[in-house]
Amino acid sequence: MTATQRWIPSRFGGIGRIARRAHREFRDNLTTGQRSALVACATFAATMTAVRGLTSAIHDRRLPLVRDISVSGVHIHHYLPGIALLTVAGAAGVRGSDRLSVHCLLGASYGAGCGLVVDELPLLLNLRDVYWSREGRWAPELGLTLVAVAGAYFSAIPFWQGLREELSALREQGAGSASAQK
Repeated sequence: MTATQRWIPSRFGGIGRIARRAHREFRDNLTTGQRSALVACATFAATMTAVRGLTSAIHDRRLPLVRDISVSGVHIHHYLPGIALLTVAGAAGVRGSDRLSVHCLLGASYGAGCGLVVDELPLLLNLRDVYWSREGRWAPELGLTLVAVAGAYFSAIPFWQGLREELSALREQGAGSASAQK
C-alpha cells in the first residue's frame, strides 16, 4: 500500500481515484519549485475566496458570534496577518531547505499571505477603507486574474515543456545547417 492509498482510502470511489491520480502527478511530474508554486497559487485562491466570504458574512451580520478583530478599539485589518505570513515565508525561504514538505509549507504560507494582502490592496494604496466601495472592487478582480493566469500556466506545463524542446531542436538544427554552409 502506497502513502497515497493510506491517506485517500478506496472507499471514496471516483473522487478517491482522482485524488490519488492528482497526488501521483503532483509527486512524480512536478519539480519542487513547481510544486511549491502550485501550492502557493491554490492557497492564494482559497485564501482570497475564504476572506471575501468571511468578511462579507461579518459585514452583513450573517455570523452572529463572529465580529471584526479589534485591539483597544482599533480594527485589525487582515493584511497585517498577511504581512506576518509573508515575513515568515521569506525568512524561512532565505534559510533554505531541500525538503519537499518545507517547500510546500512555504508555498502555502506565501500564497495565504499574498491573498490576505492583495485583498486589501485598495486600502493600502488609498490609505482609507474602500473595501466595500466600488473603488475597492479591483483587488478581488486582480486576485482572480492572477489565479487564472497561474492556473493556465500550470495546467499547460507539458505544452510549455514540449514547446521549449521543439524550439531547442530548431535552434540546434539551425546551428547545424549554418556550420555546414561554412
